[in-house]
Amino acid sequence: MRLILLKKACFMRILIVVRKITMGGLQKQALSFAQTAHKNNHEVHLMILKSEKPHNELEIPSYITVHRPKISSQLFSSFRGILSYITTYYFKRLFGCDVEFSLGYEYSRCFEKYVEEIERQYGGFDLIFFRGQGCFEYLHQFNRPNCYCFVDGKPYFYKNIFSKNANKIIYGAPKKFICVSEQLKKFILEIEKSAQVICSHNFLDFAEIRTLAEKPVTGLPEKYIVNVGRLVSVKSQELLIKTMPLLPEELSLVLVGDGKNRQNLQNLARSCKCEKRVIFAGSQNNPYPYIKHAKALVHTSQKEGFGMIFLESLILDTPVVATESIGGMRDILKGDILENQIVPRDPEALAHKITDTINNPYRSTLDMYQEYDSNVSFNDLLERLKNF
Repeated sequence: MRLILLKKACFMRILIVVRKITMGGLQKQALSFAQTAHKNNHEVHLMILKSEKPHNELEIPSYITVHRPKISSQLFSSFRGILSYITTYYFKRLFGCDVEFSLGYEYSRCFEKYVEEIERQYGGFDLIFFRGQGCFEYLHQFNRPNCYCFVDGKPYFYKNIFSKNANKIIYGAPKKFICVSEQLKKFILEIEKSAQVICSHNFLDFAEIRTLAEKPVTGLPEKYIVNVGRLVSVKSQELLIKTMPLLPEELSLVLVGDGKNRQNLQNLARSCKCEKRVIFAGSQNNPYPYIKHAKALVHTSQKEGFGMIFLESLILDTPVVATESIGGMRDILKGDILENQIVPRDPEALAHKITDTINNPYRSTLDMYQEYDSNVSFNDLLERLKNF
């Protein structure tokens, strides 16, 4: 009886496929998407292609069924798979494609078999979503009509004349793409004119973010600005550290995140003589208290697929300052007030805007972010997919 009631409560069975589920904007959004689907009474499955569980994996709610297929192991378990790998490896330079793309034919076959095994156990999937181009490049021969590929960042494409058909294989019909910003949609169509693509922004659970932001955090300075993101060169925290000497001495910088660029940033802070004002908070599962209590969130990334951090700051009423970047930033930072918070990639211009924002902070209003409410946006997306 309980099983029958459960099936009646679930409108659809949804599979979300990611390469990994560690700290990062794409991974957090994939998990948020899964949670929203569950709240709308759907049965949710999450497939993580990297089968080994890393130490920094996000906490996955127990109501989400997790699968960790060992596709690489399956590949090497057959003579066909081994031969395919050897052939691909030695001829990859000639064709200009990397090993993973060339092995996509075999990986897709193994993936299809794994999905069929799951469906025999749980029932067929109504919708399958790939989150991130790492998935649909990796599995480019998986072409079910109910499968949709999310593009959360600037898409990769091949330029080598020997591999020009690879772009068509990845982005051409019958694949269907959901881009999280208009800029990403434009990129896809530039790569492959025949691509089937719509734009559907990411969305958030406003109440959950506000609740998490109330969690206590110790050791924060009295007056600080915050930057949230991986400590890698594309995020350009160097620009922000170079700006610190131009800001009031009582203002600190809190960097929430970790990455291979951390040591370089620490060295730069010392050379700029502001190391005591730059706090490396490390990777945080809950960055929202750091955002809520900051005088401003300052974003210096060179590119952003969408920019969830801007939405999170708006929801928590923390002013945003951002430097010009490639991607979907202006899909969120629009209108007279928010567009004025975008400045050139220059320390003096950045320092001036930070100071002005702290002295004259704007207030977030519902019209700045209400269209990204998960309760509305998720069902709107499902309706749009019916005609896609």
